Amino acid sequence: MTRPYRSGVTNFALASSNIQSLIDLKGEKDIYGNTLHATEIAIADELAAAAGLLMGQGNDG
Repeated sequence: MTRPYRSGVTNFALASSNIQSLIDLKGEKDIYGNTLHATEIAIADELAAAAGLLMGQGNDG
C-alpha cells in the first residue's frame, strides 16, 4: 500500500492498467490560492473503495 498511515483500509488497489493511479497536485493552488506542497490523489484506491461499497461485506453481496 502506498500510504502507510491509512491503517484499517480493506479495499485498496494493488495495481492498475490504463488509468492514472495517482494525480500529483504539488505546486497547484487550492481554492484559497495557497500552494499545495504534498497533495496526491490516489484515484486507483478511490475506485477500489467505491467497488467495495458496491460489493458489500460478508454476506451483503
